[in-house]
Amino acid sequence: MRHKTFDRRREMRDRKRGQTLPLQGGVPCVGFVRLREGVLSVLRYVLVLLPLLLYSFSIFAQGSFTASLDKKKISVNSTFQITFTLTNTDGKNFTPPSLSDFSVLSGPNQSTNMQYINGNMSRSIAFSYYLKPNKEGTFTIAPASIVVGGKAISSNSVTVEVTKADAKEKTQQGGEQDINSQISDNVFLRLIVDKKEVNQGEQITATYKLYYRATMGNTSVVEAPAYTGFWTQELEVPENTQFSSEVYEGVQFNVSIVKKDALFSQRGGELQIEPMELQTYVRVQTNNRGFFSTYQDYPYKFKSNAVKIKVKPLPAGAPLSFNGAVGEYSMEVALDKTVTKPDEPVTLKVSISGTGNIKMLDVPKINLPADLETFDPKSSEKISKKNNIISGSKSYEYLVIPRRGGQFKIPPVEFSYFDLRKQEYVTLQSQEYIINVEGESTVSSTPSITGINKEEVELLGEDIRYIKTGEVNLKKRNDYFLTSWMFGGMYATPFLLFTLLFAYKRREEKLSGNTALLKNRRANKEATKRLKQAKKYLGEQNRKAFYDEITRAIWGYLGDKLNISQSALSREQIQLVLTEKKIAPETIQLVFKTLDAAEMALFSPVSDGEMKKGYDDANEIISKLDSEL
Repeated sequence: MRHKTFDRRREMRDRKRGQTLPLQGGVPCVGFVRLREGVLSVLRYVLVLLPLLLYSFSIFAQGSFTASLDKKKISVNSTFQITFTLTNTDGKNFTPPSLSDFSVLSGPNQSTNMQYINGNMSRSIAFSYYLKPNKEGTFTIAPASIVVGGKAISSNSVTVEVTKADAKEKTQQGGEQDINSQISDNVFLRLIVDKKEVNQGEQITATYKLYYRATMGNTSVVEAPAYTGFWTQELEVPENTQFSSEVYEGVQFNVSIVKKDALFSQRGGELQIEPMELQTYVRVQTNNRGFFSTYQDYPYKFKSNAVKIKVKPLPAGAPLSFNGAVGEYSMEVALDKTVTKPDEPVTLKVSISGTGNIKMLDVPKINLPADLETFDPKSSEKISKKNNIISGSKSYEYLVIPRRGGQFKIPPVEFSYFDLRKQEYVTLQSQEYIINVEGESTVSSTPSITGINKEEVELLGEDIRYIKTGEVNLKKRNDYFLTSWMFGGMYATPFLLFTLLFAYKRREEKLSGNTALLKNRRANKEATKRLKQAKKYLGEQNRKAFYDEITRAIWGYLGDKLNISQSALSREQIQLVLTEKKIAPETIQLVFKTLDAAEMALFSPVSDGEMKKGYDDANEIISKLDSEL
């Protein structure tokens, strides 16, 4: 009786719960109950998570890119923030609009945000700028762009109204000036040079040190230093020397090396290194209440000092082989063999090594006999920046091809430089080389691609012999290949090629005697080669190598095209020559704007879009100058 009563009570209780349990001999089946409860539990989780997952996929599939302002109406002395927000998707290559009507106090500042509210998930990436108007008026800020899924999308444009400053704001502006004066004692930038009196072409090491005793945000470059009259090369700053502490005027400061450059003066006289301008945010205490004191991040712009450099011009009486090299150098000249046969190449290698502006060394002039054919030398360089001194070596390999037998003399190779230690010109000279060419060149019925000399041209007419002379009676039977137009064309092709190659050879001989014309002709070729290398670095995102090639492409093109030696190549000279040749002012402006952007980008972060623009501008410069010149 107890057992049956117990079973009925359990059955009634389970029915109230909405459950119907199978009985096995009057006892519920426990295995079936556990299985069903497990299945129901899994279904409940699926029903709860499924909408959330579907919603998450939907919001990440749909993204938006918007621009917003924290203030739409401000005074001319106030600051405001513009934010470009990318929501619920990923993007790359953010390109801001032009902000030329405003002073950029900070930016772009990037931040990310992710929220999960009431089962809804959202995320965003924001790019913000703190701006200060330059003048009154109503300004529309154009859309920014960003690449999403391989496609560029744009934000909306925004409009800000800038009004006059009232009396209260002018008072506040006076307070800001007081804050600036307080910050300037704790945050400043110094330009330090190792020499203030140098010879023309002698290296100067310029170091920009940031001194600070306050809490700062990220520091960015507002204006790069102007190195007018100098050729520059960036020096690397080891990580273990970037940050240190230093006592300056009796006060302990934290010191950070912002930039270090090697400068080589291009002309004599008094030159000035213009200031470098930075901007940052400095944390300022607004009130002192002990533990409850409050602070504000205050935008702050500051400049380094300017430094004047006295440059002694190089003395008169420079040797003919002097091309502007200054420093201490040595030269090695080697010929891989002195005995050869006609049409077999010989390699002449000239290597110059030492301390100085290695990159700007010119190709030594080599006077070869007319019967030795040569090509443009293949150059290579190795640059060392150890102990902040530019040194290294530059090598040139000449491929020389004798076209007939005999004995040929290669006169000594000369290289001259101004020795800083001796304070005089020094000329290095190699020995005289003699090449013995054994045998005579065999004349082929097909012209050689490597070139044809004068002797071969004169003998070619005597080499032709007729198989049979006299009247020949031929009778046409059928059409044969020998009588076809195709055979005639093939027969005439070697003679046509010979004529073209002969004309090309004469043209090259003419050019080799006119250095200015030769440089002018090869200017575009060399610039195209460097831009091709720059495009490769652009794809690899190698910023330093990319801008180095862009700079060398433009300077090299201008020097060759305008026939200006490397020692005389300067911004002032380029400006003068381009103006004399009546080049459009906007083209000249684009040249210096692109060079300035390249120099600034070597030590400040740039986006992929800015690198691409630099490459396009360099191509445009060379194209415009080619057409206008």
